[in-house]
This record gives sequence, structure tokens and C-alpha cells, in this order.
Amino acid sequence: MHIGECYADNLRRFYRERLKPEEQHLVERYVAEGVARHRAQLQPFSFVHRGRSIRVASLPVAGVGRIRLWRDETPDRSLAEVLPSSGLQGGESLFDLIADGVAVADPDCTLT
Repeated sequence: MHIGECYADNLRRFYRERLKPEEQHLVERYVAEGVARHRAQLQPFSFVHRGRSIRVASLPVAGVGRIRLWRDETPDRSLAEVLPSSGLQGGESLFDLIADGVAVADPDCTLT
């Protein structure tokens, strides 16, 4: 995800990387369905991405847009993997050590 990125563009990249060549013609349909789900979502959902089990919740925030929370629920992750004992290393920030991801989208569905 990138600041200012439209959620549809994020989904488009996600599907282009995941779908098999014979499924690529479905990308735009999946993007449209994904944006519609995002706008209407009231219940969390889970999916697997790059070997990780991700749980996602998205709720409307009045006057702001939506807030989306991700939690990695991959089994057998060690505490050392989540919180390295060596502390922050080059290029890392505190957000790299947080279990839940946060993205805020404005009413136009642009990540802010």
C-alpha cells in the first residue's frame, strides 16, 4: 500500500500477482467486487497471502472514510519473529513490530 493510492489500484496489483495467467481476464471484475465489499464490509474476513493467514476488519468512520485493520494469524509464528530481540535494524520502524496493520481511506477510497 502507498499513501494516496486508490484502493482499487491496490487490489488490481494484488490480483495481478496472485491470479494464474488464464484468470487474468477476471482482474477488473475482482477489483470492482473488492471495492464494493470494502465499502459495505461490516464483518471481518480472512485470506491467505504469501503463506500468511490474514484477518481483516473494515469499518466506516464518520467524516473520514473507512479504517481497515489487518492481523497476521499465521500459526506457529515465534515471538522472536514478531519482536526481534536485536531491536530495530536498518530501515525498520516501530510499525514493523506491530501485529496489526492500519490503513485509512478517505470517502473517495484513497489511502490517506
